[in-house]
Amino acid sequence: MSELRNKSRRSKTIVIASAVLMVSGLVLAKPTVLRYRLRQARQAIVDRNPELAIQRLQIIQQSYGNNAEASFLMARAHRHREAYDQVIKELKEARGLGYAEDKLKREQLLTAAESGKIALDDPELQDLLANPGNDDREIYEALVKGYYRLYELGPASLVLDVWQQSYPQDAQPLLYQGLLREHEENWVDAAQWLRQAVSLAPERPDLRRHLAKAEQKQHNYRQAVHHYRVALQQREEVESLLGLGTCLKARGEIENAREAFSRGLALSHDHYGCFLALGELDVEAGKGADALRWLEPAAQLKPREYDARYGLAKALLFAGRDTEARPHFQFAASARQELSRVKAYREYVASHPEDTDMRYEIGKGLAQYGEPREALQWLNSVLKYAPDHQFAHELLAELYAGQGNESAAARHRAHSRRDR
Repeated sequence: MSELRNKSRRSKTIVIASAVLMVSGLVLAKPTVLRYRLRQARQAIVDRNPELAIQRLQIIQQSYGNNAEASFLMARAHRHREAYDQVIKELKEARGLGYAEDKLKREQLLTAAESGKIALDDPELQDLLANPGNDDREIYEALVKGYYRLYELGPASLVLDVWQQSYPQDAQPLLYQGLLREHEENWVDAAQWLRQAVSLAPERPDLRRHLAKAEQKQHNYRQAVHHYRVALQQREEVESLLGLGTCLKARGEIENAREAFSRGLALSHDHYGCFLALGELDVEAGKGADALRWLEPAAQLKPREYDARYGLAKALLFAGRDTEARPHFQFAASARQELSRVKAYREYVASHPEDTDMRYEIGKGLAQYGEPREALQWLNSVLKYAPDHQFAHELLAELYAGQGNESAAARHRAHSRRDR
């Protein structure tokens, strides 16, 4: 009997010891798992997949609580998404958690350069470029995006050349070379650069999507459809579905196009491009009443867009609502005329980047008949060359107020009053 009791005690001891070892192992393994997950998030950023990086970092924060490096990487991922307000928030969080101040300052500088909030010849930024550490590619990209934002294509091209020579196996500078040609609407050269980018990183859907667009613009629909479909196999995204549907429509595959646009809308329920594309299909089929289902929300989302207002006008006309169609046709006619001027102004600014009055005219035209975000970009670029440009400050105050950003509006109103 005593022997049975001894065996029972030994068994319990073994079980307890095993449990202690298991818990100790989990405790010891936790930092290793954390490092692995942070490495995965960093790799997603390197692979230009900031959405995946954010998902991985959110899992880290849920599992491990606040972590300084996770917050820093979250800031960098948001910078790649151009979500600059979120970058500031995450950097503040990382600073509160004790992250290295020099790295935080570097990320702040890159954010400012990329978003056009700092002169690209600023001494601190130039010092950063001279001493890049392990962040040279991040610095090159921030500079290129900043120059693009200011429509200074010459300096952007110079940085791209250095980046490409320094990293000949990096697809990213090749992507930007292609985007530079897109700015110029040189689709043949854009496609050549983007093919090189895809050959270096065939697994990246964003490169495939841009190449598909360049082929599409040349009416090479078979090649474009192939690249859109490969991109969708790699990652299902609305822009690829929209591009695929546009190509299928051009090939006369109307129902397949409709399916692609509908899939895009299922992914993003208020996607302007998908609403517009579905509405145009119905307008072209003479189904004005059906088209209104899509074109009315498109016009609500972007009331200053030429395509939305012109499409809505045609749908109303086909639906027998001529009186309602008239103001939309009038708006579309004015928009077409102004946007043709804006296009000519852009071509001029590409070779005369310091012409602030022309930059202001572009911003004003886009504020009336274009994308507000792009209008803000052009008007802010005026202030880089002429910080006291009264008309730019006045229009910026109006646009920011319309977006509900009262602090930015007040700042520009104050400048405008001071300049009078």
